[in-house]
Amino acid sequence: MMSEPEQAPPSKAEVIPLRGRDRAGATLETAFREKEPFLIQFLTHRLGSLAEAQDVAQAVFLKLWQRRSELSIDNLEALFFITARNLATDALRSRRTGRLAMLHRAQ
Repeated sequence: MMSEPEQAPPSKAEVIPLRGRDRAGATLETAFREKEPFLIQFLTHRLGSLAEAQDVAQAVFLKLWQRRSELSIDNLEALFFITARNLATDALRSRRTGRLAMLHRAQ
């Protein structure tokens, strides 16, 4: 009696579509996980903080996830980095505005 060969478990890069998950979401997640280390490196350089870079990277994914049905998957890498740049700029602006508010309160 021959048994079927066991299948190897999926690699981390593969995304197994779960019930109720759409194809765009699976593609977005796979591409994001592949580029996440580079995004975090880019954001850490831009923001000067690893923790803040990780938070902004997560915000990038969430923002794009919410709009996944509208996205073109032709160049997700560019979309990740443009969104990351914009959110990092917002974070820096917010940081600067917070400092200015503290200075005004101190006066």
